[in-house]
Amino acid sequence: MNTWKTDDTFLARWLAGELSDEERQAFEESEEFAQFKDISQTTAAFQVPAFDADAGFDAWKKNRVLPRENVEQPSETKANVNALSRIQRFALVASIIVSALVGAYLIQGTTSSIVEYQTGIGEQTQLILPDGSEVILNANSKLTYDEKMWDKVRSLSLTGEAFFKVASGDQFEVNTPIGSVSVIGTEFNVKYRDSFFDASCYEGTVAVRIGAENNVLTAGQEITFQRGKKIEQRSFQQTATPGWSTGIVNLTEVPLAVVFSELEAQFGVIVTSAIPEGLIYTGSFPTNNVESAIRLVMEPFGFTYQYNPQTQQLTFNTP
Repeated sequence: MNTWKTDDTFLARWLAGELSDEERQAFEESEEFAQFKDISQTTAAFQVPAFDADAGFDAWKKNRVLPRENVEQPSETKANVNALSRIQRFALVASIIVSALVGAYLIQGTTSSIVEYQTGIGEQTQLILPDGSEVILNANSKLTYDEKMWDKVRSLSLTGEAFFKVASGDQFEVNTPIGSVSVIGTEFNVKYRDSFFDASCYEGTVAVRIGAENNVLTAGQEITFQRGKKIEQRSFQQTATPGWSTGIVNLTEVPLAVVFSELEAQFGVIVTSAIPEGLIYTGSFPTNNVESAIRLVMEPFGFTYQYNPQTQQLTFNTP
C-alpha cells in the first residue's frame, strides 16, 4: 500500500524512524523513494539535535499558500503538484534540521569559549590565565579572551587597566581599542581609559603598537598616548607591582580628564563641571578614601569644589 502518498505525516515519521516494517518496505519499493533517499543522505553527516518533525511539518502546512477552491485544476496537474509537494515537504524538514544544526554550531563556536572578567567601581580581581600567566584587573575594567584558541594564540582584549605577569611561551598580546602590547615573558601594566593609553614595563621587554607606530620598552620605561598621539616615553621608578594594586594610584604628567576617569573607576565620582583642557596632573591618591582622593586632586590646581557623597557628584570652580 502507498500510505506515504496520502498520509501528510508519513515523511516526517520516516525521517524520525517511526514507520512500521510494512510501511517502510512499501515506501522503499516505490519509484520516488530514490529522490527522498538522496535528500536524506545530504543530512546524514549531521548529528541531529532534538527536533519535533511533526510540529515543524504541521507549522508549514498551516502557513503554506493553498490554491483557491474555485479554480479547477486538471487531474494530471493536481497529481504532479501533489508529488512535487511531497518532495518539497521532505526537503523543508531536512532544511530546517540543517539550519538548526548550523545555528547551534555557530552559537557554540562563537560564544561558548569566550571568557570574560569584569570589575565594578572600586573593585579589583586577581586571575590566572590558561597558560599560568597572572593578572590583576583594576577597578572598572574588562578583560576577555578565547579559551578554545588560547593554546594557539595567547591574545586578549582589555578596556580599563591591568597588570600582567606573563608566563614564558609564545607571543602574548594585549589588545585595546587604541593599540596593543606584545611580549614573550615579562611583567607589564596596560591602561586604556577615555582615549588615554599607557603601557609600563616592569620586567623584560615589551613592544607597543599604536597604529603604524611601533615602540619597544625595557624594564623601567613607560609610554603614553592621548587620542592615538604619542605624548611621552620616559623612565619611572619601579616597584614590584603598580601602586594601584596596593591601594595608591600614581599618575605622572597625565591630562586632568584622565585623573577624573580614575576617580570614577575607583569611587564612582561623577564630574558635573566642564573639565579644563591643557591641565596636567602629577600626584597620588588613595583608593580607600574618596574625600582624601578628591582633595589631593583639587588642591594642586587651586580649585574650589563641592562633593555630594549621596549623589557622588563633584562640581568645581577654577581660580
